Amino acid sequence: MTPTHTEIVVVGAGPGGYAAAFYAADLGKKVILLERDPKLGGVCLNRGCIPSKALLYAAHTITGAKESAHRGITFAAPQIELGKLRAWKDSIIAKLSGGITQLAAKRGVTVIHGRGYFEGSNTLRVETEAGQQFISYEHAIVAVGSKPALPKAFDLGNPRVMTSTEALEIEEIP
Repeated sequence: MTPTHTEIVVVGAGPGGYAAAFYAADLGKKVILLERDPKLGGVCLNRGCIPSKALLYAAHTITGAKESAHRGITFAAPQIELGKLRAWKDSIIAKLSGGITQLAAKRGVTVIHGRGYFEGSNTLRVETEAGQQFISYEHAIVAVGSKPALPKAFDLGNPRVMTSTEALEIEEIP
């Protein structure tokens, strides 16, 4: 199989990876951006900062309504529809991730979804849903980001002990 050639391959499409890919493309480089998740944006956009801030905004709205009583403005007790709240949070993520995808296309950055394995100093093997492919490159930027960690001492098998990923997807409001 003949490898696809690029000047720069960026592994990881979080804030560091897509920013590097866009900058290189703006400088006229041929760039491939590799991401194993179906959506671009990394942990921050998909499972971290952005969904957390969306839910914090909702909580702040409830707090603001409660604190308005001293101004003479009162509201009924809030009714939270968790499904709608989650759908709203997910719509924000989808909109922002879609924006990153559009920016990549506009800049001519090729996006490949799959997991990369360095096979040598200038070759990357990529496992995708469609199969395996190889990328030869002149320069690589590794921006694989982070993932939640649960120390062994806390991994008790109790569903109440969770990482941020599980906390953002809880089925009931505690």
